[in-house]
Amino acid sequence: MKIKIIVKDKFEIASVVIKDSCCVESFFADLDKNYNSNAADLYAMMAHIATSGFDNLPPKWIHEIDKVEKIYELIKGDLRIPYFRGSNDRIIICGPGFVKKTQKTEASTKKAMKKLRDEYRTNEATGKLQVVAIDSNGS
Repeated sequence: MKIKIIVKDKFEIASVVIKDSCCVESFFADLDKNYNSNAADLYAMMAHIATSGFDNLPPKWIHEIDKVEKIYELIKGDLRIPYFRGSNDRIIICGPGFVKKTQKTEASTKKAMKKLRDEYRTNEATGKLQVVAIDSNGS
């Protein structure tokens, strides 16, 4: 498994890479332009979390998608970015973001997130996790 560092400060925000495509970058690139402001706010939220962690975050920024599996989402308007907490102060984006259209996250979406989280943990434990650093130009 490969992850790409999106933002790094006191904490690292990293995204799963699927088929050589960073989930977060693909999500932002494919969004309808009507969501540009919310997307920019989501990126700013990730930068804030990288700097300050999860202490004193506004409750409207995050939601627990699955209490048992400990999978969460960053929220801005209708946009959602799923994540879990990895080791060593790392927050892992576990799949592409999505536009929330219903009250509950679909079971198939949760299952895919759990699968990516489990794959991350296995690869990390076996030393097979590949980490791609932020490019010098910030991308």
